[in-house]
Amino acid sequence: MSIDVKAVILHRLDLNQEGLLVVRPREQQLPNSDAVSNLIAELHASYAAKPGKGFAAFKDGGSGFAEALANYLDGQQPFVPFSLQAAELLQAQLNHYALIETGYLLIAHYQHLAVDKLLVMQLKAQDSVTITDALELGQTRFLELKSLQLAASIDLTAWQVEPERRQYISFIRGRAGRKVSDFFLDFLGCEEGVNAKAQSQALLTAVDDYCAAAGLEGQERQEVGKQVFDYCKEKASSGDEVNVAELSDALPPWEGESRFADFAVQGEYGLEDKFPVEQSALKPLVKFSGTGAGVTISFEEKHLGERVVYNAATDTLTIKGLPANLRDQLKRRLGSTD
Repeated sequence: MSIDVKAVILHRLDLNQEGLLVVRPREQQLPNSDAVSNLIAELHASYAAKPGKGFAAFKDGGSGFAEALANYLDGQQPFVPFSLQAAELLQAQLNHYALIETGYLLIAHYQHLAVDKLLVMQLKAQDSVTITDALELGQTRFLELKSLQLAASIDLTAWQVEPERRQYISFIRGRAGRKVSDFFLDFLGCEEGVNAKAQSQALLTAVDDYCAAAGLEGQERQEVGKQVFDYCKEKASSGDEVNVAELSDALPPWEGESRFADFAVQGEYGLEDKFPVEQSALKPLVKFSGTGAGVTISFEEKHLGERVVYNAATDTLTIKGLPANLRDQLKRRLGSTD
């Protein structure tokens, strides 16, 4: 993975004797090392793989975080003072919302594929037991890198070049029952912009309509759906945006020279030229699934008409060749040995 680390620091958020959150700062940024590079590479990959992220932009009129970040990028203040301002802003928001979120605030400025990024996340730590070669036990503390909950990534290049697009900040929506926007987005001073799920659903509708208008059925329809899904899956995995024009080039034209991009514009689906994708919203491109009355059914579209046959007149599905584990369960329950 091509990661060029520019600056990384950790500050600790802890409770004082009065039970209030305080910042215990690190005075210098972490020195460049393989450990730091590996940490940022792992966090970048883990963050990019998180589904259901939201997208936002700094509020009009500026914010404390945006101003401090701009001063750092302009060279008006070093990285460490900027990071301390950020830690104090987060502390203030957590105290304001009366939330006890101890842990470590990590801020990392790095470059990935020629794009400058700022990763901002709060990490938890856990104690664990170690054992030495001499079979002596010890104790160590490690950062939890897999269970990211409070995190945001700022595309610094997009912010500086295309601020009007208002989707240069992505964030993890947070745990069930608690929205990150309650305090983490307030800390960053941003507001949600483009809706990745809505854009993905609009793309799904546009692709379905495009296939119908082009008279694509059966294998041709399946191939288009798989092309779109695979393209979007690749973009989601790499943290990149879907480019409608780029996607259009990969799809068969409709009525001679007409392209999918032209069809989408004429259909007024509300698709942006570029947008972040939510992969789960596009599963209907390649799968059929449904749940109701205690029954859940899911199968890949390629099986329709072959292994799975739908009879509209009787409202039934016939499945040829049950999954082995389901067949075994049925035989055990029904007492059959055939």
